[in-house]
Amino acid sequence: MTKSGMETFRNRYKSGPEAWHGSNLTLKIGLLGSKELRNDNRLRSGRFLGRSTGGARVAVQVPRPWWPIPQRYRERRADRASDLWDRARPIESGDPVHRYLTGRGIVLDTWPEELRCHPRLDYWEIVDGKSIKTGIFPCMLAAVRNLQGSPVALHRTYLTEDGHKAAVTAPKKLFKVRDLAGSAVRLFPPMDGSVGVAEGIEDALSAWVLWGLPTWATLGTSGLRSFEPPDDVREILILADRDENEAGQTAALELGDRLEEKGVAVRIRVPSGQKDINGLLMERVH
Repeated sequence: MTKSGMETFRNRYKSGPEAWHGSNLTLKIGLLGSKELRNDNRLRSGRFLGRSTGGARVAVQVPRPWWPIPQRYRERRADRASDLWDRARPIESGDPVHRYLTGRGIVLDTWPEELRCHPRLDYWEIVDGKSIKTGIFPCMLAAVRNLQGSPVALHRTYLTEDGHKAAVTAPKKLFKVRDLAGSAVRLFPPMDGSVGVAEGIEDALSAWVLWGLPTWATLGTSGLRSFEPPDDVREILILADRDENEAGQTAALELGDRLEEKGVAVRIRVPSGQKDINGLLMERVH
């Protein structure tokens, strides 16, 4: 991005072979194994199937991020976000982000343009009420887009050179520029008006590797609750985390109810035997 133009920057809930019953929830949410979606009628018809080369999924590219002109009081943050994105580079084989994602079982021939690798990013913490820089780390950057498709934030995952999460208090942080309502990291374009949503970036990427399902990351339960799909998305598969405190499942139910009221076809699944979708992928890989 240039600083001037900022140019670059349910059918109801089905039960599966088994059904998860929350201690405080009466509705059933289908369980999902690493191979179960392959038996879905829509998958058999090819609606969610991605192209494959040598066994690795090929990420369909999306337009390069563009940062809208912000309001005056947010210009400095927009400039900062644009500068961070400009200094980052597309993911390349062997870089820290590539090592991190492949270490999580995520292997792609090409990587979404919504993700980048920043070689050296300052890490700041609040110590005794003061903001202190405590280190410099490689970082995975992800563009967060609102309902209109405009970037509104950068998500940062701080890493080590060898591709592990950095040993810091909060290795994942969000650099907000504009209102986050309804936003997500749009890793892949929808297929025939269908898309999946998951909490984490790693889970969304894992859904593509496992099933060729284009999935967006809402970056947590709050983001999942508030997610708004664009008008061209008519069908959503919510891939909820399997949380002991039911936070992920509850957020998925709330989102599903709200979207159904708007006429969107919704299904919900939680992973069978694992906390999240990346756990299913790691189970298959190992």
